Amino acid sequence: MRVKRLVLPIPAFILLIVLPVVAIAISSPVQSIESTGNWMTNYGAYMARIMCMQTADGSPDWPWIIAYIGFILAIITGYLKIYWVWVMSYFRVEKSDRDRKMFDLANLFFVCAASGYLFNIVMFFSPVYRLQVVFLAILACFSLGFARNLGDFKISLSAKKFKRQLEEAEHTRRKILESISQGICLFGTDYLIQPSYSSNLENILKTENLEGKNIIDLLSKNSNFYPENRTELEASMHTVIGDSTFNFELNRSKFPSEIQITLDGELNYWECVWTPITDINDVVEKMMLCINDVTEIRKSREQNSQQQLELKLVGEMMKVDPSHLKLFFSNSKKELKLCIDIISSPSMAVNQRIEDVFFHLHTLKGNARTYGLGGISYVVHEVENYYDDLRKDLPESWNVTDRLNELEMIDKEIHVYKNTAEDILKMDSNIDEEEKTKGVEEALNIFKKLKATKLVGTENDYYRALSLLENSISSEFQALLRPIEKSLPEISKSCNKPLPVMMLHGIPAKLSKQYAHLMESVMTHLVRNSVDHGFSATESGEININIEFEEERAFITYTDNGDGLNLNKIRERGEAAHLIDEHASNTDIAELIFKSGMSSREEVSELSGRGVGMDAVKRILRKMGGDVRIDLDKKSNLKGFFNFRLFLQLPTSILSPALPQ
Repeated sequence: MRVKRLVLPIPAFILLIVLPVVAIAISSPVQSIESTGNWMTNYGAYMARIMCMQTADGSPDWPWIIAYIGFILAIITGYLKIYWVWVMSYFRVEKSDRDRKMFDLANLFFVCAASGYLFNIVMFFSPVYRLQVVFLAILACFSLGFARNLGDFKISLSAKKFKRQLEEAEHTRRKILESISQGICLFGTDYLIQPSYSSNLENILKTENLEGKNIIDLLSKNSNFYPENRTELEASMHTVIGDSTFNFELNRSKFPSEIQITLDGELNYWECVWTPITDINDVVEKMMLCINDVTEIRKSREQNSQQQLELKLVGEMMKVDPSHLKLFFSNSKKELKLCIDIISSPSMAVNQRIEDVFFHLHTLKGNARTYGLGGISYVVHEVENYYDDLRKDLPESWNVTDRLNELEMIDKEIHVYKNTAEDILKMDSNIDEEEKTKGVEEALNIFKKLKATKLVGTENDYYRALSLLENSISSEFQALLRPIEKSLPEISKSCNKPLPVMMLHGIPAKLSKQYAHLMESVMTHLVRNSVDHGFSATESGEININIEFEEERAFITYTDNGDGLNLNKIRERGEAAHLIDEHASNTDIAELIFKSGMSSREEVSELSGRGVGMDAVKRILRKMGGDVRIDLDKKSNLKGFFNFRLFLQLPTSILSPALPQ
């Protein structure tokens, strides 16, 4: 049977203290060893210890006796004071926190120590050895009783130590929760935040006294954590809590890793880490959420990204002549306006709208690539991809809003470039109307002067006036080719071809500024076609452009020293598309390159492969009142292909001979 906890009752405690005093009272006075005594002193057979402290004449040596008794009383007083402090400390502690085992040990320690020294005093005056045996028997009972309960005492000590460790761990945990920058909290299936949460969670959520508040409510208020997301999360939470961590891994994707929330009118970004808290059986008891406010980091990244983007755009635009860049922005605006009108036109068939918008997008992309504006050409290419899919699979309905939104993506990208040019390069991207009319006004003033003098003037004045008028409405054809020449290294690199050479021959010509962007698109398509389809990967190519005039027409002959046309492949594509039959001539086959969708490329790239280039050339030239035809060699070359020449014609109102300077 388990021995009950040792408790020294007050009467027994007093008895143990008083017994030695009683022994003194009932014992006979100090006497010699021959004197008669009582039973306690064995009838005088025992001698009191005072008899051991005598002087030479046999009287008590009082100085030594007093010192002996004084030191013993001093020791007992010290023990008593220690015991008193111990007892008072015990009763000052909350009753639930008192350690009774330690108090029992204190009682036993004091009784043993104090009574032992008191017996020394008693035995000094009276040799009551039998009484000492009785006292020792009583004390032994208490000591052995306490010793038999040492297991409980050890458990009590361990519990006290463990409690202290828990308190220290709790203190450390609180300090950690106060110091960490993340917001951390625990919650169960009720989603209520438990008391142990980090101090910074209140700063992140901008809410005080979070204990007992619903964490899902706090996350979903004014955030991108929509009701359907909340329902999904709550369902996953109920599934996970009470089950193994394996189930949490299956549902991890349902727990949002990032939340955008508006607090105090500012958009904040939170990274969320969800961790299951399990028991020893790996069963999830609750969830821990760690929220890290990355708003400043995100803003810094966006700022750095914006700076890097600006540097990239500046680098691209620095390579372009400012006047050409202005013209590009102006023409791009026109192209997008045409696309908007086509998309919104109710009178046009859907398939025709798709073809026309696709054509203008392809032209816009080609112009952007010519000037090396990679961001614009990429965005246009993505929208162009969508329209190419529409061409192949005609939609049942035509959603004008969606189509306009796609064009808005392109417009935004163009404006990014335009704003960068204005803000950083300090370039006025708008066409200066005063600059356009300045030459005309000056020329008119010269003609007025000549008229006033009845055409009496110099021949130089006459030609100067004509030259001013011409420059105000037209530009050199050679100037048109300069941005295309600058783009040749990039085009060649993207095609893994050596850098070709482009040469202009024939009569110097002026091109109407009104049609400059269209003619630039034509020449860009032709040059890209030569590089991508004509030239080999080992030998440098050569492009020759020759301009001649006859009556009211301008003729441009375009040739290259590429491989030529693969008529067999073009025939296969044409027959598959039911554009020709087996009786088609080589010229008929060659003319197929001007058909939309006809390309000898197997794959589509950002540069070519859609079969739009030559079709665009023909459409643009006809739009300007011109045309294009192809002239084949009668025999194939060593590779089995046919060399060819392209003849472009335009009215002289658009392309005219340059006046003598």
